[in-house]
Amino acid sequence: MKHDGRSIDHKTLEYIRKTALDRIDAGEPVAVVMASFKLCRTTGYKWIEARDNGGAEALKARVHPGPPSKLSAAQKQTVRKWICGKDPRQFGIDFGLWTRRIVQELIKLRFNLSVSLATVGKVLAELEITPQNRYNVRINVTLLQLLPGKKRTIHG
Repeated sequence: MKHDGRSIDHKTLEYIRKTALDRIDAGEPVAVVMASFKLCRTTGYKWIEARDNGGAEALKARVHPGPPSKLSAAQKQTVRKWICGKDPRQFGIDFGLWTRRIVQELIKLRFNLSVSLATVGKVLAELEITPQNRYNVRINVTLLQLLPGKKRTIHG
């Protein structure tokens, strides 16, 4: 049974590519090398071609960014303005804490865009908006009140 190389993590696959090509360069047949890794023989030829055209750099693991965001930079900043310093109840939502689902619904209502919860999480991480529990927020408020001469407002 052949394995699908897409199910192997990127670092391991990089190691397999380098090891396989070292063995092929040493004279071992491509079919035998690739069979030992339970991968398709033609993949070995693709790796040889990639190395010949792009050098050792072509064999390295790379981060694959995925599809472009559905939200523009301006829309992301609008999402930031919704969340920072505001409460979901100000938007007519009967819940006092921000959740990814609430942000997802607002994006759908305001921008007419359907995005997944994972996309919402990615956008929030990109905007450096992280979850906080009420206990941490209370501590931050208390600390601000104890510091003399400091501004007493809290920004999300």
